[in-house]
Amino acid sequence: MLVSAQRVGDQELIAFGLEKAAILAATEEQAARAGRLAGAADVVREATGIDRSDFDRVWLDRHLSGVAGEEFETHRAAGKTIEPEEALREALES
Repeated sequence: MLVSAQRVGDQELIAFGLEKAAILAATEEQAARAGRLAGAADVVREATGIDRSDFDRVWLDRHLSGVAGEEFETHRAAGKTIEPEEALREALES
């Protein structure tokens, strides 16, 4: 999905894919990776100008709650500074 989204330049789908990758990292208790990917998704989503619905926000927060904390937030802030291509490469690594 992420490769196709990148190929066609669908920024909203890229943001969604990065969020899903962050959730997968969170399920593996990888707070730093989850944070970086979530931060990168935040930037891509903000660039689209399309806000998450309240439902989407609650859904995402619920799935990331297992890694919530200082490490996650520190890396989320760092994720907002990386290039989208770098975030996509990281998301595709598993």
